[in-house]
Amino acid sequence: MKRVIFILMFALALFSCKSYKPASGNPYYKPLEYFGTDTLAFYKYNFEEHKDFYIGKKFSVLI
Repeated sequence: MKRVIFILMFALALFSCKSYKPASGNPYYKPLEYFGTDTLAFYKYNFEEHKDFYIGKKFSVLI
């Protein structure tokens, strides 16, 4: 019985993580996978080049 519950919990976690989308709603947002391991390019593209999207929004949109 514990094994069945574990498998169901694992499947639920797997599918919920796979369907995650950023809550910000930024149409220009690109995930880190797009940039490979270049986190600086990820930061520059998503936050510096498109900073006008985040100006005037609550901090929770950024997170």
